[in-house]
Parts: sequence; C-alpha cells; structure tokens
Amino acid sequence: MNDIIEKLRAEREVEREELFDQIAEYNPNAMLLEPRDQFDHSVIGYSLEGRVIYSYRQIIESLATDDEMGEEDAVEYFDYNIRGTFEGMNDPNRPIFAFEK
Repeated sequence: MNDIIEKLRAEREVEREELFDQIAEYNPNAMLLEPRDQFDHSVIGYSLEGRVIYSYRQIIESLATDDEMGEEDAVEYFDYNIRGTFEGMNDPNRPIFAFEK
C-alpha cells in the first residue's frame, strides 16, 4: 500500500512541475503567491492570458493548517492580506482566485 501511495505522490509532483513549467513558458511574469512552499499546491491551472489560478478552498485550508488559524481567521487573512493585495491592481499578471464550492 505504501508503494502505491508513494507512486501517486511522485506522479502528482511530476504533474505539478509540468504545470509550473507550462506557466513559466506561457507567461514568465505570472504572479505567484509567497511563500511558494505554502501556496504552490493551491495552483489549479492558468488562464488563457497566462494568469495563475489558485483554489480559494486550498488556500484557506493551507492557512488553517500551516499557520494554525481557525477557518474564520484564515478567511479574514485571505481577504485582507492576499486578495486585498491584488484588488484594484490592473497588472495583467495578477493571480485569479477560484471560489469553488
């Protein structure tokens, strides 16, 4: 069972590396959230314009887990410190946040 899990993790890591290679090739100026080791796993794709698309739910889960926040605090942190950073910004390289259900 552990071999299967390790194989799946390795395949997922290769897919993630390929995704970031595609983003870098398509739009080398695409904005990525920092710290990358915390937020890269929240990337779910990129737009036709080459903007990185992040999963809102995965960002909240990461904040709650990695930064030991409650969900309400994680949502507030995201709204003010992450989404708030890009609101009103006209930079065509800013990220997109997907608010999936």
